[in-house]
Amino acid sequence: MKIHKIVTVIGLLLVALFAVAPVAAQEEELRPLLSGEAKTYDTEHFRIHYTLTGDDAVSEDDADKNGIPDYVEQVGEAMERAWTVQVEQWQWAAPPTDGTKGGNALYDVYLQEEEGGAYADGGYDETIVGDNPATSAKETRSSYSYIGLDNNYTEDLDFVSQQDMLNVTSGHEFSHAIQFAYDGVEPLDWLWEATASWAEDEMYDDVNDGNLILESVFKSPDSCQTAYGGEDRVEDDGHWYGLWIFLRYLSESYGPETVRQVWETAAVKDGYAIFDEVLKEKGTTLEEFFQAYSVALLTRDFEEGADYPVLRLEGIAKSGQFTPLDGVGQLGADYVEIKSSGTVSVKLNSNDLSGVLVGIKSGKADVYEMDAHKASIDTARYDQVYLIAMNLQRPVGEEDCAITPYTVSVNTATTAQKPVSQETTTNFEAPQVEELLDPEDYWGDEDYGDLEGDFDEIDAPANLQPGYIPQGYEFAFAYEFDKNEFGTDEEAQWWVPGDGPATILDYYGEDDEDYLSVIANDSPHKTLDAFLSAVDYEAPSTDIQPLGGVKVLVEDWSDDEGVFSSATFIQGGQFIVIEGTVDVEEIAKVATSLIKIR
Repeated sequence: MKIHKIVTVIGLLLVALFAVAPVAAQEEELRPLLSGEAKTYDTEHFRIHYTLTGDDAVSEDDADKNGIPDYVEQVGEAMERAWTVQVEQWQWAAPPTDGTKGGNALYDVYLQEEEGGAYADGGYDETIVGDNPATSAKETRSSYSYIGLDNNYTEDLDFVSQQDMLNVTSGHEFSHAIQFAYDGVEPLDWLWEATASWAEDEMYDDVNDGNLILESVFKSPDSCQTAYGGEDRVEDDGHWYGLWIFLRYLSESYGPETVRQVWETAAVKDGYAIFDEVLKEKGTTLEEFFQAYSVALLTRDFEEGADYPVLRLEGIAKSGQFTPLDGVGQLGADYVEIKSSGTVSVKLNSNDLSGVLVGIKSGKADVYEMDAHKASIDTARYDQVYLIAMNLQRPVGEEDCAITPYTVSVNTATTAQKPVSQETTTNFEAPQVEELLDPEDYWGDEDYGDLEGDFDEIDAPANLQPGYIPQGYEFAFAYEFDKNEFGTDEEAQWWVPGDGPATILDYYGEDDEDYLSVIANDSPHKTLDAFLSAVDYEAPSTDIQPLGGVKVLVEDWSDDEGVFSSATFIQGGQFIVIEGTVDVEEIAKVATSLIKIR
């Protein structure tokens, strides 16, 4: 079984902090514990949980003096609007009830200090209800869920108002609740965030905060479709979110109800078999659809395409051979401008890629099919000519992503073939070659000296990078450490209870002695309780906290020598310890942010 923890952030600008990935199911679902006395406010379909004290407190402003804070009522209105549009107007499935988990059968929304973010949580073993009674179909993996929203959305935003931020985030997260209602364990990870981002844009067409993340697609169109992004390449950071444009092209081609059909199909199919089924009904295939979509990215052939980013060009091919900077990931595409006069033959040198030529002039785009990876075209007929090199192979998951290399040959030809189709290019703007940013320069890669012991420095795994890091701390490096470096087996079991090396991410503070470490190891224990029993440790009940829906052991080790604390939990089959020279409140924030990433 799998869980999905789905997170969205301010205007989607901070998605780099919140990766979304499936992890092994937890034994139990834990609801958020608010920082003060919990209060509730019920609307027709939702129960809003909030507090007036502590970090999670909402403003007590109450203009109508009805005893309910204005912000809480705003949340209720935004959530009800999401229900009206997505369930009643769009006819998507209503989420199944959780019984009385939140005190009654209404859908639960918790208001917390999320620093402008939000999440939807479900897909645990115990939350899977099987068939969703709200639909006539027979689901087998429907899951109830709950939502966490920020307690104010007052972060410094210059591109969207607080109300708009609340509206689009409520629409985004409620879309996740509906996705859980169809299939709580769908493994095609990008589909979760792409759908929710599509839904918020569809609901609030004039806000357009989702346009901000489209650069992850338009500036990195050759990225593997299942890649979350932001690791090997800066430009595709937040790729799962940016792929809402793939669903936008689907909905503009076949109607918005087609996106609903995708999730109705997800109840019985997994992965790309979903699109095979849906597109078969439309008389096409995923491969044909992807080719048309790739042309649309070039021409920005979307209703609001003029507002979208301009595509990044991989390079310019003249007479002779062109070699790109790299290759193309699965279900990605490279765009190469052909600059050679007269009639030319263009050959894509790769048996594993497919290609088309596109000639553009006077608001029209002619599309030329390639036979045996080759096509001929009279470049004099057009203002611009482009080769689109497409990788039509399907990745199983993010870990399956691979780059397929290629070259392009341009030679003189005697005759030009005829185009197979013509598209409009109302929103076309000629793409340019843009140099890719260096990830090390962009994200930072400082030298903090040598470590003692045997270790292998590695790239920091995205699912081990907390979204929150205490002020003054910066990432130093990631590495693998042998279990024996932690001491005896009895000592090592507190950090590395499983076999194999530990993966460690170190963050250093402003003072030489300040540090924060994230330590992860494959866990032989399924739950935190099982680990504590195995090491015969009886933790005080006050040290066990439900953070982000996961049971966490949070301990304060501070003494006369200084502040020190740790957080220990098991998630996604990994045993994770976060420890460092920060207090328990800070370590809990770090742990919560990491749990939401995973």
